[in-house]
Amino acid sequence: MTAVGEPGGACAACGVTLNGRYCHACGQDTEARPRPLREMALEAFSETSLIDGQGVRTLVALVTRPSRILIAYREGAAVCTPVRSRSSWW
Repeated sequence: MTAVGEPGGACAACGVTLNGRYCHACGQDTEARPRPLREMALEAFSETSLIDGQGVRTLVALVTRPSRILIAYREGAAVCTPVRSRSSWW
C-alpha cells in the first residue's frame, strides 16, 4: 500500500493516481509542505506595513539626532540619508 503523495499513490488535491512528484492532472507538488505560521505572519506584516529600511533610518535619526532632520528639511532635502543603489556592471 502506498501513501498519499508517493508515486503510485493518490494525489491529495484531486485523487488521481500519481506517476511522479507532480500530479499530471492538477499540477500539485507532492513534496510541498505547509509553510510555518511564523513565516506567513512575517510575510503578511512586511506586505501590509509601510516600514522599510529608509523609514527605520529616519526613525533612528529622529530619536538620536532630531536636529539633523530639521536642518535637512530647512535646506530643502527630500531625503536625509543617501539611498544606496545596487548596480552591477558587466
